[in-house]
Amino acid sequence: MNMKSWHKLLIVACTAIGLGADQAAPSELITDIKSYAAAVDAGDWNRAAAAARRLLEDPVDTLHLSAAERIEMLSVAAEAAERAGQVANAIVLYQRLITETEAHDGSTSYSLVAPLSKLADLLAGQGRLDDAASAYDRVVALSEAELGIDNPALLSIYKTRRTIDRKRLATEIGNADRIKILQGRLADHDFKIETLDVIAKKRAAASADTTARTRGVNDAPFQLVTIHYGTNRKPTGRPEPEQFYSDQRGPLVLGIATVSVPKLRAIGEIPLPNMWRSDLRPNAAKHFILTKINPSASVDAFATSARAQIDKSQRREALVFIHGYNSDFQKSVFRAGQLAVDLDIDGAVFMYSWPSKGSLACYVADGAQVIRPMVRSLQEFLNIVLQKTGAERVHVVAHSMGNRYLLDALELMAREVPVNAHKPVFQQMVFAAPDVDADDFAERVKELGWIAQRMTLYASSKDRALYLSSIVNGGYRRAGDAAALVTAPGLDTVDTTEVGGEGLGHSDFADRALDDFRAIVWLSLKPQSRCVLINKKQPTGGIYWQLTGDETKTCPYNAFRSAITLLRELSPSNALEYVREKIEAAHKAKKEADAARYTAILPILDAVNR
Repeated sequence: MNMKSWHKLLIVACTAIGLGADQAAPSELITDIKSYAAAVDAGDWNRAAAAARRLLEDPVDTLHLSAAERIEMLSVAAEAAERAGQVANAIVLYQRLITETEAHDGSTSYSLVAPLSKLADLLAGQGRLDDAASAYDRVVALSEAELGIDNPALLSIYKTRRTIDRKRLATEIGNADRIKILQGRLADHDFKIETLDVIAKKRAAASADTTARTRGVNDAPFQLVTIHYGTNRKPTGRPEPEQFYSDQRGPLVLGIATVSVPKLRAIGEIPLPNMWRSDLRPNAAKHFILTKINPSASVDAFATSARAQIDKSQRREALVFIHGYNSDFQKSVFRAGQLAVDLDIDGAVFMYSWPSKGSLACYVADGAQVIRPMVRSLQEFLNIVLQKTGAERVHVVAHSMGNRYLLDALELMAREVPVNAHKPVFQQMVFAAPDVDADDFAERVKELGWIAQRMTLYASSKDRALYLSSIVNGGYRRAGDAAALVTAPGLDTVDTTEVGGEGLGHSDFADRALDDFRAIVWLSLKPQSRCVLINKKQPTGGIYWQLTGDETKTCPYNAFRSAITLLRELSPSNALEYVREKIEAAHKAKKEADAARYTAILPILDAVNR
């Protein structure tokens, strides 16, 4: 579930480049980024290590690395060297990584555990057992301080240290004092391991009992979400839900996935277990967990299940999610589950999962999967949702490279409809950070505008994933890059740059822009009725909308969130009456802060009602 450190090079490279939108990256830098990506795809770790080393040792610091980014880059270069079998080079790089981590995070930082463990393994492999033991002693000390000495997560750590000391004892000849010390250490390891084994078994039993008692209870700290999926991923034959589907392509398979979503989390957040902390094992109260995969026996069985869920709803709505690149099946289900909960879909949520490699380094390989058989499968899947599930409002959101599949599938669907019979078949069509050539996107949206009631594009000029994509694709801008926004008739273009957070800035639609996204899906509000947006005009004359964090230019975000929630639950007239009653009651109780909060909602409701 955790991203391997050698995949982080592409994140660091494209987030650290300190270039403006109108500047070109140096050709050597572009070459090294491409070389690394191609080498990882091919499994050529010698070439990957060489490219990583060149990026790290750039004499003019083209990457403008901060201390934290340099640490990430060192971890990537070290692991690339290790995978290439360059042990001596890897040891030097891990030592440098440890030194720089200590300087940045402090000598007691838990972030030292991973590189120290790697260093110890390499040293032990070279027969430098005393040096390996010294490094691993630090791993033990840092882990005990962070996790607590009775934490079962320490079991594997103690066992590794015991293995090192057993090797030391086996090679020790003639020094009785050292033999005695090592025998004492081994006895201590055995005692700790036996103690933690007992604790782990007791906790496992208690956890099983708690799960049994909380199953089906409404106040459980998590909720179970059903995702109806279609996928062209070939099954692995393994029963574990997270390993059920591979990254190899196969025929379209339909099924039902169940994901456990914790109730206490931030909107847009997908918390996962942290392998270096005490939450080593998935905990339904804290983490997203893929609990079940159930392939459907037939299209009819799949449709019957989805229809039963929609029949229980009032709004009879469906949301179809199509993921982007660097997303395995489990990641895709997690995002679909997050959207199901955060958008409060009243009906059924569907997901199409194409065979992405689920790796940041495999961009080119993922792009090669956009082929006609895959597109046909998505077309078939969309037709099943439209025609067999009973959904009356079908919304579609495609993210990143998933937009390539969606546009191709929509074109195939459009060809089957006579021009004189063109009418919307989807409610809302959302293109989130589309990794599609901008000119091609604009042309196709013009041709396909009739197929949905409204089409929305979310774009950001801080989207570093799309910056990298433009490099790989010959410098041509992507539709999701707000540095040069795509506008077209029938398309509502929203620039999320100002509200984008740290990191890649590639998923604003599911996080920072979620309130605006809700207003689209819940209420089908036009941009001019969404007061968190500012109307803008491009020099070329195109109109777009800006999502800004400056509430002096817009309505208050909290008031907007409250207004659209009330409008979803109540009719517009009932929402107005409810708010007015709350204002009057707050004034009578002399709770002026509450009165002000509800008063801020009134003009938003009025604007929507007009």
